[in-house]
Formats: sequence, C-alpha cells, structure tokens
Amino acid sequence: MREGEKGVGREQYSACQGCGNFGALMNTAKGKEGQIETGLCFDVSCNSQMVKAHQDELEIEQQKVTELSSPTHTTAIIQSDKPKERKKSADTPKRVKEYIQGKQYKAAAATVWSNTKLTKVMSLIALTEAIKHV
Repeated sequence: MREGEKGVGREQYSACQGCGNFGALMNTAKGKEGQIETGLCFDVSCNSQMVKAHQDELEIEQQKVTELSSPTHTTAIIQSDKPKERKKSADTPKRVKEYIQGKQYKAAAATVWSNTKLTKVMSLIALTEAIKHV
C-alpha cells in the first residue's frame, strides 16, 4: 500500500514498483474470479521494514507540527531533514522464480495444445532446433 496505516509512502512505493517482489494477485474465490489486486509486495520482511520506516517518518513530522503549534513557540521554522536512505528491495527468490516459470510453462503448453495450428508451429520449431544441434 502506498498510503495509510500499512503504507510505505509515495517515494518508496515508486521504488517498490521496480522490484521483482512487487506484483499483483488474481482472485480465484467463487464469485470473485478474475478480480485483480495490484500494488502488492511479496517480500514480507522488506515490506514490514519499509512500513515501519514510513510510520517513524510520519511520527517525527507529527511531533514537529505539535511542537511548532504549541503556545511556547512564537516563531516556527521548519527544518527539512534529509530523507533517510532506504534499503533497496531484494532480488526475487529462486523458489518464486521457479514457481512462476512453471506456471507460465503450464499456461503456454495448455494454449499450444488447445490450438492445432500452434501445435504444428511449435513442433516445426522444435524440429528445426533439433536439426541445428545434430
């Protein structure tokens, strides 16, 4: 999530979109088939760290606003703290890559086998590749 109680903030959300652990889920529950939920992080530990860092930043900002609005301060000067460098998201784990690749192979195979023209084309490609290696 970008904003809210479990959000990571706008800047981090943009950075997360380039990560291999960022993606979407397709719902398979009865009555909700095919509904897509986007903007999800599949690296739970990294996401937890980013959420905590964002919440800490929000608390600091809230404290500054509270201090500046108190009656003891006659003039308010907002100091801009340099944003903390955040940890880059980790690469996609090997198990996740293998799982996704397996799902893609099964989907591709089902598509090819359901279409006779594709089956013939793929067979021809396989034969051509086999001839190259002989």
